[in-house]
Formats: sequence, C-alpha cells, structure tokens
Amino acid sequence: MHKAIMLPELVACICAHIDTKATLAALAATCTIFHHPSLGRLWSGDLGPITLEDLRKVLPSASEVLNSRGAITDLQLTQQDRDHFLSFTSRICHFRLENSIYYYNWSHEAAFVKLVRPPLGIERTFPKLRHLTISALEPEILSIYIRFISPRLLSLKIQCLRSGPHIMMDAVAKRCGQLQSLDVDMMYDEVAEPRMVQAVSAAVVRLPALQTLRCPDLEVSALEFLSKSECFRKLELTENAVDSRERWEQLTTRSS
Repeated sequence: MHKAIMLPELVACICAHIDTKATLAALAATCTIFHHPSLGRLWSGDLGPITLEDLRKVLPSASEVLNSRGAITDLQLTQQDRDHFLSFTSRICHFRLENSIYYYNWSHEAAFVKLVRPPLGIERTFPKLRHLTISALEPEILSIYIRFISPRLLSLKIQCLRSGPHIMMDAVAKRCGQLQSLDVDMMYDEVAEPRMVQAVSAAVVRLPALQTLRCPDLEVSALEFLSKSECFRKLELTENAVDSRERWEQLTTRSS
C-alpha cells in the first residue's frame, strides 16, 4: 500500500481532500512521503489563515526577548533559526494579522517586523502570500502592518476603526498592481470618516486588476472609474450611502 501511493500527484490529491489540521500534522510527522505535501497544505492557510501565534510556534523560545508582561520585544535569531522559520513562512498563501488591546502588546507584533525587513524582505519571507487579512483596533498598528503588504497580493481585507484604513491605502495602491479583491470593513458599524472614503477612492483608481470591492462609500470619481473598468465585477457599499448607490446604478446601467 505504501508503494502504491508514492506518486506525487496522488499524494497531493489526498492532501487536498484532508480538511483537518490535526490529520495533516500527524501525516507530516509520521510519513516521509506525506511530509512536505502535508506541511504545504497545513501552512498554506487553506484551512484558515495563518496567524502570528502560529509563527511563534516555529520560533525557538530562546530567540524571544520578553518584557515584564511576557510580550515579545525583540527576536535574536541565528541563521539556522531563520532558515527553519523560512521553511514554514515560504508555504503561506493566506495570512492574518490582528491586534487587540485585550490580548496583545504592540511590541509583540513589532518584533515580527524584523522578519520582513531587509535583507529578507516581504517577498523572500512570504513568497507565496496572496491573501492578507488585517484586523486592528489601534490605528497606529497599521503603520507596522504596512510592511506586510506584498506586491503579489490578490486579495486584501482590512478591519479597523474608522480612522484607520487611510493609513494603508497609498501603500496598497503603490505596491498591489495585481490586487483583485479589496474589502475595507469598519468595526462596530462605525461611520467612515471623509478622509477614509477619499483614501479608498484614490487607491482603487490605481488598482487596474481590481474585480471586487467592499467598502463603506466611494467618491464619484472612483465610481466612474470602476464603471469603465473591463475587469471590475462587483461593488458593495456597506454604509447607507444612498447617493453613491444611485450614482453607481446610473453609471452601470448606462455602460451596459
């Protein structure tokens, strides 16, 4: 039976149909043939986005410099540590960054920024990263997370308070020429600030591959741009933006 499943294509097919992390982890630990395919699926994020806590599990505890509250303030990695870490991050397709004043200290996230700074950089640390979710209660943490905006992203979801998203929009527009899906979500059903609407509107007109967009509201110029885009497919405005919805219906009806 062991020899019968040595075909890489068959092993990959089997792993693709396993939907529990525990099973994949067991296969990776006990079966040589399944080791790399199982780790690949387990760490891809297909079964749920990989998080900072997941990354922490593959870092040697001796590399962590902690403060009095137990938060990571720095990482001191040997080359062997770094290579081991990259063997996992190089598999990640879907990553989630989150920050909560109740569970995390900012220094915890800031320490991980060292892993995407030169000479490594985001593309070497996360070469397969295509889908990124960012959730932040503190707008200031977004300035740290900007470093994780990869030029290869296909989808990006930002969940934060109304004063936050404008911090990232320029970086998204500059780096993410392949971005197909953008979701800007206001926590607690807050009303979007005008500068946030302006920032999102200014960004989307610089994203030529965008196909779907979910955001509170858009300026007229952005609505007009999207209505003329050959690849754009779906717009969802989450705020009670009656004027913008009516304008969008007029533009799309006219173009059809």
